Amino acid sequence: MQGEAVVQGLPRGLVESWEASLGRAGEPLGSSMRSLHASGATGLRRLCDGISADQVTAPEPEDFEIRAYARRLVNISAFAMLHTPVRMTYGVSREPMVFVGLSSLPGPTTIDYDGTEYRYGPRQLVVLTSARAHARTTVQISDPLGVAMPLSLLGRQGEALLRMPSPVLPDTTLTRSATAFLTRFVTETISAPVTPNPRIDEYAVLDLVMSMVSQLRGGPIGSQDRGLYIREATRELIDRYYAQTSLTATSLADLLNISRRQLYRYFDGAELSITEMITQRRVQAAQEHLTADPTMSVVDVAAAVGFANAATLRNNFQARYGVSPSVYQQRHRQSQGGRGGRPALDGAESRSAV
Repeated sequence: MQGEAVVQGLPRGLVESWEASLGRAGEPLGSSMRSLHASGATGLRRLCDGISADQVTAPEPEDFEIRAYARRLVNISAFAMLHTPVRMTYGVSREPMVFVGLSSLPGPTTIDYDGTEYRYGPRQLVVLTSARAHARTTVQISDPLGVAMPLSLLGRQGEALLRMPSPVLPDTTLTRSATAFLTRFVTETISAPVTPNPRIDEYAVLDLVMSMVSQLRGGPIGSQDRGLYIREATRELIDRYYAQTSLTATSLADLLNISRRQLYRYFDGAELSITEMITQRRVQAAQEHLTADPTMSVVDVAAAVGFANAATLRNNFQARYGVSPSVYQQRHRQSQGGRGGRPALDGAESRSAV
């Protein structure tokens, strides 16, 4: 076809930059990580088996090449691929999955969904399910990334997804925020040696997919629903990144692909400010650390939960629980030696309940 690029394998420079963007360059694989580096007809067969497709073909099979990583959490998997032009064909699956993803490299991708063709470009979100027959075709090098999960996890929203005519989501504030969130989630899930809170991560992704299906069902989401999504996504991001000292309202806005002023606007009238939400989550995590290991130093606890120093932890812990972290540790050790359970806080919890 005129205008199509002739590709013979993956350019080395592109592979190196893609690997580096995922944090995988030269890094060993963890036990939960799967990888694929294959080429030619053998690569096509291995890809077909790896993605449970009915068929995978390429314009020039001998020039085909793919690199891919996937990590399974509890119920969902994150994946990232880099491959030369290919067509992946799926029939209806007995145990259908949902795929939410996007590509970043230039060039369109075509999806044949139940006999209707849809085209999408870089950074556009797509929601597909193997409960419906479909095929994905690229004519240039592509770098899809995203998540896969059982359709059954979505409940009634999964039923709504089956009735959606188009798998390509419209360009809205919600989808742009979701694109940024999904890209960062997949990248960090694949690059991390271990995933510390897989269930928390899954909840965040499931909420994202629920919002996407809602948008597909009802067209562009209204400002009330968009605000709900932003608020929930912010809470999930705080739960995921609270241990990073660099986490602020500004960095949260960057993660959500909105301005800090917009983010503040979504929390007008909320019980807690964004900064207070971050602090509260860190104090809660500190209490969990102190309970799990009463011998852990306050300095180490502060570093583990994202406080800049031990003094900041002490002040915020005292404000919430009515005692210092050291006193909390002492009482917990005493309770462990006696009746067990959490230490008494002289009614502090009732005074500081949020």
